[in-house]
Amino acid sequence: MAKAENVFSLPIPSLIQRLDKVLDAKESYVQQKVQRIDSLKKQLFLCNSLDEKYMVTTRLVMEYRSYICDSAMKYVDENWKIAQQTRDSDQLNETKFLEANLLLSVGMYQETLEILRSVNVDQLSPFLLKQYYHCCEQTYYHLSNYAGSSKYGKEYKRKSKSYIDSLLLISESNSNEYMRLLARKSYSEGNENKAKEVLLGVLQKYEFGSHDYAVITSTLSEMEPVGEKRKRYLLLSAMSDVMSAVKENKSLRNLAAELYAEGDIERAYHYCTISMDDANFYNARLRSLEIVKIQPIIEKAYKQKVAEQHRRLRIYLIAITGLFVLLMAFWIVLYKQNKKLDKIKVKLQVSNAELSNLNKSLSESNMVKEEYVGRFMSLCSSYISNLKHYQSMVYSKIVVGKIEELKSMVRSSDVIELEIRQFYRSFDEAFLNIYPNFIVGFNTLLREEERIVLPNSRCLTPELRIFALIRLGITDTDRIAKFLQYSTNTVYSYRTKIKNKAIDKTCFDKKILDIG
Repeated sequence: MAKAENVFSLPIPSLIQRLDKVLDAKESYVQQKVQRIDSLKKQLFLCNSLDEKYMVTTRLVMEYRSYICDSAMKYVDENWKIAQQTRDSDQLNETKFLEANLLLSVGMYQETLEILRSVNVDQLSPFLLKQYYHCCEQTYYHLSNYAGSSKYGKEYKRKSKSYIDSLLLISESNSNEYMRLLARKSYSEGNENKAKEVLLGVLQKYEFGSHDYAVITSTLSEMEPVGEKRKRYLLLSAMSDVMSAVKENKSLRNLAAELYAEGDIERAYHYCTISMDDANFYNARLRSLEIVKIQPIIEKAYKQKVAEQHRRLRIYLIAITGLFVLLMAFWIVLYKQNKKLDKIKVKLQVSNAELSNLNKSLSESNMVKEEYVGRFMSLCSSYISNLKHYQSMVYSKIVVGKIEELKSMVRSSDVIELEIRQFYRSFDEAFLNIYPNFIVGFNTLLREEERIVLPNSRCLTPELRIFALIRLGITDTDRIAKFLQYSTNTVYSYRTKIKNKAIDKTCFDKKILDIG
């Protein structure tokens, strides 16, 4: 539990929010109460003597006293049985006072008086005498409230005050109990300021969230007129009632009446409903009757407010429906326009893609043309130079009569093979300049164990040379064979051999065209 000073000075809106949170967590506080009760019930089962059993049942009565009236009365009956067995007069009298307090909380004043009249005051110990005076004082206090300003009410008030005086005489001065009695005496005598001062001093000694804290702040609220202070005390008392799992309470009910008067109908109805649920749970007819006096008024106002809200909601719904219809019409028009735009966009995208591909193709063709035209011009120049040199050499040999040597040169294929090798080297360099990643891309199409490793990174193998021509767009086998000075069967064999090493044979040629 939090100390009182942590919450006492909070602004009212913060306290209301705090109360709402406490009410949301209400079941967790009840569960703590239930756990304490279950623990006592287990102790009761393990008791070895009647005196020990009497102590546990008394504690159960105290736990149930402000929680469930019927259960508290059940354990009072258990106390009667034990006290009758032990014939202990103190236990019998204490049980009478426990029962009297319970009867008082449910409004059975006549029955309470009958019990008190059956007590032999002269035989009471100081401890029990104090309980007796307390029961008498509370009984006449409640009777005075019930009787109001009638002559009976005045008499009951006088008797209540006399018992307060008696309690003051036998209580220890400066004790919490004595100070609370002193505050009540001062209030009954019309000295409200002193009563408040004393109670505020006592309040600091109790923890926020305890039952005693709830009782004192509830008493302080009764001393204040309608206003901020009264509401503050009611909020603190209501929170403490919930945190101590008290079902026999009135602060939340009185707070609901305050909020109703201020126009906070929804919260007033919510608090009033919780108060009625608590009263029904506690099973105290008196508390239920007290709530019934204000609940119909708050409920009626709440229903009127809900009806007004429903009327506004219907108006808003009609307006929103109209706006929705307009929005749907706009949406349909926009949808149709978007559809048209989408079709145009698709056509533009297709056109752009075609243009992009065309640009890429043109760019690639230009690269190929530039590279191979340069190579072609260089080869032609080289061939012309070689031809001139060859012509000069042939003429000189004819002049000197070296006919046989000339015949031997003509029959030899060395010169042709040299030119072919030079042609291949020029083709390979030109191709790899255009597609520097061709070999890497080509290998990715083959199974790992079948990939080609070149001894010279600038020189292609016959197989790679065939597929290089395919990459350049020359796919006809006869043209490839003539270009590379191979037979048609050789080209076909090379192509088939490489395809058999491919990961995907069906799309191999198409993927070749995508390399680079």
